[in-house]
Amino acid sequence: MYLFNVFIIHKLNITMNMYELIELPFTNEIAIEAMLFENLAMLQLGKTLVKPRIIRHEVALLDASGREERINLLIQTEQFSAMVKIVAGEVTEENLKGLKRCLAQKEEIYKRYMPSDAPTEWFGLLIGSRISDSLQESLRQGLTVHKCPVAAILLRQFLTGSTPVLLREVLASTTYKVEINQPIEVLPAIMGSTRKMAEPKKRKEKKEKKRKEKKSSSEKDYTKYSFNGQIYNKGKLVNAVFHKIAADHPELTLSDLENYFPERMQPGQSIFITREKAMQLAQENKPKRHHTKPEQIVKLADAEICTSAQWSKESIPLFIEHVKKLFGYEIKKLER
Repeated sequence: MYLFNVFIIHKLNITMNMYELIELPFTNEIAIEAMLFENLAMLQLGKTLVKPRIIRHEVALLDASGREERINLLIQTEQFSAMVKIVAGEVTEENLKGLKRCLAQKEEIYKRYMPSDAPTEWFGLLIGSRISDSLQESLRQGLTVHKCPVAAILLRQFLTGSTPVLLREVLASTTYKVEINQPIEVLPAIMGSTRKMAEPKKRKEKKEKKRKEKKSSSEKDYTKYSFNGQIYNKGKLVNAVFHKIAADHPELTLSDLENYFPERMQPGQSIFITREKAMQLAQENKPKRHHTKPEQIVKLADAEICTSAQWSKESIPLFIEHVKKLFGYEIKKLER
């Protein structure tokens, strides 16, 4: 995490160390959600929300009037259980009302979803890129809903030159041990594929680690996996999982999927590429590394992709754990 002096010139015109920041707005809540999964520290608020971990995501509720509400994230910290509402744009009073309706059911939510060791005190968290002036003032004065403190985190991603950055600002009362004038934090942003910037001094170690991983994974692995009532090898398992994700979430775009699946899960290779890219590689007689049969191509809202057919015994467990955490999918490794 890096801190820089940030000067707000106008609402949309920000400069950092004499370089103009070009804002890249989040396309939807899913992109923000995926980034938070990979960077839990962004959910930490001073001494209030400490060591956050995500328990559930995308929890659907019905309020007393039968109106549908949705909690983007349920998290557990050392002192609080917390409900998180995420907005891709500006957080408004209407979003606060939605959070209020969710917090009204906190006892039932605790019984249904939270671990037995989770704190029984609740905290409400609003996350977006901007916030209305009236709501901003309420938060700084110490906003509570159903006896639960509420705070907001503003996240905005920018490009300065060729360097992506993420700006994070916390809005809350000092009552909750969060400084009102907390400086804006500027972090290496996770743009597109959520790749973290590697420090130059670690590149040699990473290269050596990849070499060893490649050597250890060169032996044939015939392990089978059970998913959704079918049996697969590693590569076909990944393809089946992506088909399931696309079927369950037809609104997902290519950018959303890149946010969900960081490239470091499959070192040295792309987890998936577009169908056009796969066809181009085939025309260039490059080695086939992705599933390209018509029935294997995964259709997203705005693109078609081909998933990687080459997974090592080291990388596949990371993928399985990742999809379980994100989507709740159960995948069983079968004993040989």
